[in-house]
Amino acid sequence: MKNNITFLVSLILLAYPVLTLPSLIASKRSMGKFFTDQRFFISKSEGYGSSINRKNLIGFFSLLLAGLLFLFLSFN
Repeated sequence: MKNNITFLVSLILLAYPVLTLPSLIASKRSMGKFFTDQRFFISKSEGYGSSINRKNLIGFFSLLLAGLLFLFLSFN
């Protein structure tokens, strides 16, 4: 049961990085950079619910790393 929950958490965490790949490629083509916003924290008045910017290098790879870690732990 624990492995099933860990696998489900890994899928949830990996959903954002995988689903944003097309927009990252479009951003690279139009602006020359994958991640145009370098801020880590954004005020909630700008529309982000948790005030953490996932549309930058740190946010993207932290979610990717956490998802892969949970995926690895689900098979052990």
